[in-house]
Amino acid sequence: QRGTLTVMNDRYGLLPFFVARPEGRLVFSTRLEAIARRAAVDPSLDRAALADSMAFGVPLGTKTPIAGVSSFPPGTRMTIDLATRAIDEVRTWDATRALRASALPFHETKGALFDAFMENFDRAVLGERVAVTLSGGIDSRCLLAAARHRKLDVSCFNCSISGSRSAEYAKDMAEIAGSPFRHFSVGRDFARSYRDRLR
Repeated sequence: QRGTLTVMNDRYGLLPFFVARPEGRLVFSTRLEAIARRAAVDPSLDRAALADSMAFGVPLGTKTPIAGVSSFPPGTRMTIDLATRAIDEVRTWDATRALRASALPFHETKGALFDAFMENFDRAVLGERVAVTLSGGIDSRCLLAAARHRKLDVSCFNCSISGSRSAEYAKDMAEIAGSPFRHFSVGRDFARSYRDRLR
């Protein structure tokens, strides 16, 4: 009736959801390879996303491995006017904004953050066995700690250059947690074969 289409994502972007904007069009999909194939976008590798992946284990922000395709931002509502094709994007939830507005004392804030983190960890985990991609960074360490806190069967792995700080930190964290660890080495031909690996 309003002549609009509204697209929303959950607070944290837990489920895969991608968007491409080729030549004034909007294409959405839950599968990266499908949107890259059907949206007629440049299928070349996004080198910034590759650099993120090599440094941190995942592309940062809304970048994806494929140029021209991005992840739909978490906690966002997009309203599209079907007549004019005007797009209005609104951030519906932002953890930092919620913390700034909080009147809770620091010790209660810590408890509230822990409860919120574990609530969303539980939503994302299915079953008693999990695999954690360790980079040595705080995000992956928190996931490993949450899995151990829930007494899950945890395996860890890392994809990086052999001998890098990322590989060494990840191995150390897995040993401290008492979890099996496997390292996948990024060799000289990794970037060249990256697109085939995605398939």
